[in-house]
Amino acid sequence: MSKNNKTVKVAVAGANGRMGLELLQECIANNRLDVSEALVRPSSRLLGKNISELLTEQELNLTFSSQSEALKPETRVLIDFTLPDNTLINIQTCVDNNRAIVIGTTGFSPEQQQSIVEASSHIAILQASNMSVGVNLTLALLKQASSVLGTDVKVEILETHHIHKKDSPSGTAVTMGEVIANSNNKSLQDCMVIDDSQSLSTDVGSIKFSSIREGEVIGDHQVSFIMNDEVIEISHRAIDRKVFAKGAARAAIWLFGKAPGLYAMDDVLGLK
Repeated sequence: MSKNNKTVKVAVAGANGRMGLELLQECIANNRLDVSEALVRPSSRLLGKNISELLTEQELNLTFSSQSEALKPETRVLIDFTLPDNTLINIQTCVDNNRAIVIGTTGFSPEQQQSIVEASSHIAILQASNMSVGVNLTLALLKQASSVLGTDVKVEILETHHIHKKDSPSGTAVTMGEVIANSNNKSLQDCMVIDDSQSLSTDVGSIKFSSIREGEVIGDHQVSFIMNDEVIEISHRAIDRKVFAKGAARAAIWLFGKAPGLYAMDDVLGLK
């Protein structure tokens, strides 16, 4: 497909960050997408400079622009993997401009999450703690396993990420816990135990979370269903951040033209 036939024009928030750069590269390479805006903070030293300043292999007529400005008329979907406060600002920009948004940011407070829900009555929002196709297939497996095993098991979730990750447990780990709890009509808050020291015993019916921050680990998650006579382990390991960017690009294509609402990756993948 030629460049002129690309169908969805997207803006990438936090375009100068490590995930933003991955998103830029993936969207540029995707024949169904066209990057219309590479957004950075108004104070960024890159404002007005060509993206080739950071992506030396790219020679596009695209400069870094301020996220404080209105979105370009041609932009249809904004992709945001930044920080909660910044994402909420970008959501309001999308509401004001009637644009869809793909959210990969994690670590929202309950009040911030409610703001996202309210915004979804005005625009199409796709929110996922993890855009990886593999992780979302893993979530489907966890739902099936938990439904079969019930609550008479001990559940342990161990997640490992790079030292730069701010939220703990990871958004993906929390989503895994929610899937397990909800499949048995329970609230995660009623059975969640945090044990980063990995020193506490796990009670039947509880879900214990342990987090490790080391090196530059992209993201490892292991879920153990512990019974008296056997243990079932379901795990996922991200080898490259590209997997999240690929999922986000797929999500943006899917979200384009959708009615207002709050969507998830299982909608994109047809797993519901």
